Amino acid sequence: TSVAEADTLPKWSPDGSRLAFKSSRDGDPGIWVKNADGTGNAAKINVGHPGASMHDWSPDGNWIAYISDDVIYAGNSNGTGETVKIAEGLEPRWSPDGTRLAYVAWVDGQYKIQVIDLPEELRGNL
Repeated sequence: TSVAEADTLPKWSPDGSRLAFKSSRDGDPGIWVKNADGTGNAAKINVGHPGASMHDWSPDGNWIAYISDDVIYAGNSNGTGETVKIAEGLEPRWSPDGTRLAYVAWVDGQYKIQVIDLPEELRGNL
């Protein structure tokens, strides 16, 4: 594997069965998910949003938040369906109960931590 195709920044799913990671395996940096035991094919999460990074799992493992062009999206962790735009910002982090998202936003000339309530469709089944 060349450096351009390297898989980096692995993060375990909450149940430990899958890994989300950053890769350029298709020529575009993005977020991918694969089974931790190596079986099956990897699924790309950020289809339509190039250059994705800074990913985080939802507590129920159904969604992955990521950024693309300083916009936070959530994609289904199995790589299917439409992505959901959440906010403009960086470094998304799901709350332990899956109902809110903390992130960093540029506000009044400086970076500040923001917390928002997530739409029903993204709330965890905990």
